[in-house]
Amino acid sequence: MFELLLPVALGMLGGGIGLALAGRMRRNRQLVLMEADALQTQGALRAAASLLERSLKTALPTEGAFISEARYRLCGLYVSLEQWRLGEQTCRELLLSQAELGQSGQHDVLRHLARCLENLGEETEALAVRAQADTLIEQIPDTAYRLFARQERLVRERKYPEALALQEELLTSYPERIAVPTLLCFTAFTAQHAQYPRDARHYVEQALAHTDLPPPLQWQAHRVGFHVAESLHDWPELLRHARQLQKLSDQPLARRYLATALLLNNQLDEAEAFLPADDLGLRITLARLRRDFAAARPLAIQATPGTQTTLLQAAIELEAGEGVAALALLETLLAASPLRTARRAWALALLGTTEIPPEPGDVPEQLEAYAQVHWLIGNREAALALQERLLQQPLAPAFYTYHEAVLKQWKATP
Repeated sequence: MFELLLPVALGMLGGGIGLALAGRMRRNRQLVLMEADALQTQGALRAAASLLERSLKTALPTEGAFISEARYRLCGLYVSLEQWRLGEQTCRELLLSQAELGQSGQHDVLRHLARCLENLGEETEALAVRAQADTLIEQIPDTAYRLFARQERLVRERKYPEALALQEELLTSYPERIAVPTLLCFTAFTAQHAQYPRDARHYVEQALAHTDLPPPLQWQAHRVGFHVAESLHDWPELLRHARQLQKLSDQPLARRYLATALLLNNQLDEAEAFLPADDLGLRITLARLRRDFAAARPLAIQATPGTQTTLLQAAIELEAGEGVAALALLETLLAASPLRTARRAWALALLGTTEIPPEPGDVPEQLEAYAQVHWLIGNREAALALQERLLQQPLAPAFYTYHEAVLKQWKATP
């Protein structure tokens, strides 16, 4: 995902050609390159590519320096625009030309070519090109660029903690050489995948503090922010990021983020307005929260068969008080699991049979079943204590409201 941002982030590093050849071309051509860079920084990638394409059509054979510079920029732009065939063609033209790429420039172009080949289905050649690019990294004399190339490779290899250390070194040691807002977004992404959510939040906030952050980078920052808020159980922050994502784009993914955040924050009616028609999970959750089991059952049947779907179908029957149906579903599962054991005990309790499941720890779904078992077999005080313990878990507002209502109902029952 974030590799699409690398051409922008590398802009100020001058990874390869940069403006090294600027002195060998006419001033008006230099202005074209500078304008293209400005458009790219603003997120107007198609406009930047169009400008360079038009300029190349009028370039004379004697303007080799400009042609190389323009093609170099187009390599990264085509990757960001996902124009894989044009990207492949431009990368090959540049590699075959006599352009003075240097190790960093050659690494850049090879990396772009590999990505194009991957997306064109040429996996074998893409791997070979990737390997060729990686062998160049330690030969790059530019320390800042070399660090950037190393961290990009580590992210690609999913070695997130190691990549994060290099990104932080770049931000600390070379802020004048890199596109800082872009690298902040990239670093937030890496910290999230390294499972350092608080660090990720810190970098997201820093990135979003840049008022001129281009919309594509805003989208990526808010998307990381959404997942970080989810892992930190910060439900208001989750909704804030989701609303910003929907403002930036009305694509189905943005609507799904917003529907999820609204649902978790117990804004069920508004969530329903944004629910994608094909998102069975969210629609089932909404129906369960509304206690609309007639709607939840057929939706669950449409879900992909498997253990998780069977457990979900059993949960719907349990919530509806249908012990026979729930038990029949759970008996089809051959593999034992704590959740299956807990829900099976719940189903048996509905049918008048006592089978106390093992201590559930603080797993909400197991705690719920454990509390229900004790309530159904008449252990009132134990059931109330377990339900109160469940409410102390980091539940989203929608689930807190649901379980709080259960507790109030139990307390009101003589």
